[in-house]
Amino acid sequence: MASRITVLCTALCIGALAAATAAFADAYGAYDGSRWSHNGSVMYLRIDGSSRRIYYLTPRAGMVAAGARQDSLLFDGNEHSGQWTGSAYVFSGRCKQKYPYTVTGGMRDGTIIELAGYAPHITADCTVDRYGTSNDVLIFTAISSRE
Repeated sequence: MASRITVLCTALCIGALAAATAAFADAYGAYDGSRWSHNGSVMYLRIDGSSRRIYYLTPRAGMVAAGARQDSLLFDGNEHSGQWTGSAYVFSGRCKQKYPYTVTGGMRDGTIIELAGYAPHITADCTVDRYGTSNDVLIFTAISSRE
């Protein structure tokens, strides 16, 4: 009798864990454990259908000073036929906010993500007065799972 109760409890726990995992994936998108290096920070990618989101896992010191934290969103966009489009963000610690700008690009060989756009210039009073005259290029390089 005790072993049947153990089996039943185990089955219920596994079912509850599977349901919680599915709910998390529905709410936050799939995270496959991949990590990406970007300007001295470690990032992670969430994919949910065509949606692509890149978050900070371990921001470098300069980004922490600018307001980035673990799980801060850096890119929010979509993929269609290999082309990624969406918004990247400039963080400003002085202004205590982040500023969006449009970027496009994609993934190459499953190991490099490259996005480019015209980043905003933030004024002393925390407004955007213009956008860059040359592309700001964001490059993310896959980190081996064995590192």
